[in-house]
Amino acid sequence: MATEKKDENKKRASGSGTQKRGRPQTYTDADIATLLERMGSEGKALLTLCKEAHIAYSTARKRINESNELSAVYAVAIEEYAHTRVQLLDEIALGAKTAVDVQRAKLRCDNIKWEVAKVIPRVYGDRLQNDPSSGLAITIHEAFE
Repeated sequence: MATEKKDENKKRASGSGTQKRGRPQTYTDADIATLLERMGSEGKALLTLCKEAHIAYSTARKRINESNELSAVYAVAIEEYAHTRVQLLDEIALGAKTAVDVQRAKLRCDNIKWEVAKVIPRVYGDRLQNDPSSGLAITIHEAFE
């Protein structure tokens, strides 16, 4: 009897047993898709939404990376999230009443601008991009012919 328990414990410790480790997951891809939709519409970060829903952020990111469908939803949610955050800038700036509020609002706005520039650099980035496929044609004529 004691040797059987030792063998069973060895199997569990080595990971060769058939039992899965950790708590079973009670949420589905639909739950994560709902979080992603809220991310875009509410302008909240995925980490914040995962904490509110009691879903591990690392597990949610892993499932997003493994699923093509969730990856597509995440790409759309990221863009909507950035646009929602930009819309908050005006509310933040107009809500400042005192000098301390103005400084706090300025800091929040700068943080949002930086974050959005990292999330969607082609729309909100600071860098000018010279893209030859943009359709802008420059013709150089020789001055001396």
